[in-house]
This record gives sequence, C-alpha cells and structure tokens, in this order.
Amino acid sequence: DVLTDICSIINSARDYAFQSVNIALVERNWLIGYRIAEEELKGEGRADYGTEIIKKLSKELKEEYGKSFDARNLYYFLNFRKMYCKRCLYLLL
Repeated sequence: DVLTDICSIINSARDYAFQSVNIALVERNWLIGYRIAEEELKGEGRADYGTEIIKKLSKELKEEYGKSFDARNLYYFLNFRKMYCKRCLYLLL
C-alpha cells in the first residue's frame, strides 16, 4: 500500500538523520575536548591554566552558541577526549 511505503520512507529518512546528527555531535564533542587538551598542554601551571581556559571558553561559547557550552560540558568534552583516543573514536563511529 502506498501510505505504508511512504511512512516507511519517512521513518527511515528520519532515523538516518537522527543517527547522522548523533555521530556529528560525538565527533564535535571529541574534537572540542581534543583542542582544549592541546591548549592545556601549552600552559605552565597546567591545572590552573586549564581551569582558566575552560572558564574563558565557556563564557564566549555560551554567548555565541547557548548554555550547552557551559564549563561543566566543556569538562565533559575534555574527559571524553581523554577517555577515547582518536583511533578508538573512529571505531565507535
């Protein structure tokens, strides 16, 4: 039946879109964590320097992109990057 086929097409496309967005967000979060980690390693007093980087980034990113980029989430991104090496990330995706 035509309606069933069209509903199936719509549902498949929707599911594919959700999956694609989820993959992009995982990769984005890992890359943000990677970039923060790179910047942290340049600092002399690493712990204090890292905290300041995250505070500053959070303030600027929240203004541009909203509350999803608060300091807590940036720490999550950083920890996510530390937990999964780049090779492991691509295996997950």
